[in-house]
Amino acid sequence: MLQKTKEDYLREHKSWGNIKVINIPQKNEKLAELVGIILGDGNIHVYQKDKKITVYALRIAGNYLKDYEYLTNYVANLCENLFLIKAKFYKQPNKNCLYLILRGRLVIDFLIKIGLKSGNKLVSQVTIPKWVWKKKTYLKACVRGLIDTDGCVYEMLPHWPGLFQLNFISPEKKKSRNFIKILALATIEI
Repeated sequence: MLQKTKEDYLREHKSWGNIKVINIPQKNEKLAELVGIILGDGNIHVYQKDKKITVYALRIAGNYLKDYEYLTNYVANLCENLFLIKAKFYKQPNKNCLYLILRGRLVIDFLIKIGLKSGNKLVSQVTIPKWVWKKKTYLKACVRGLIDTDGCVYEMLPHWPGLFQLNFISPEKKKSRNFIKILALATIEI
């Protein structure tokens, strides 16, 4: 694992400002799974708060009732192990929406560098980055993240006990085509 130091950042930018030092992870299965989660329920959010402040945030949304344990335990630990920073959580008032939030320019710069995009996923048609396609273990991990967020596996009861079906739904055509391509390339045990 590589640590991005203050000196590394200062070589690239004019000032240190309020930048958090993070771990820059190697490309591995855990990072590929996080990429799948981000492609599913995540959003890279960059916006101007005022003239002097730009906010850089990764947001992963989930249902407060159904996804609470998944977001607050599994995904939060995954993010902390990868970047060595703790996630924050925000419950949207009067709605069942919970956001896991990682703030920091270095996190967002890194995610963009490895092939993700900021902004609206439907407009940008962001898809599985090229590096994930290079190893079957990366593809398997990415698919796990995608299914955890945009899919499900269920038993075909009561008519066909023991028969399971995989369901994957995404309004993003490019992502759906790539998901089908992954399944066609190799049998992946989830």
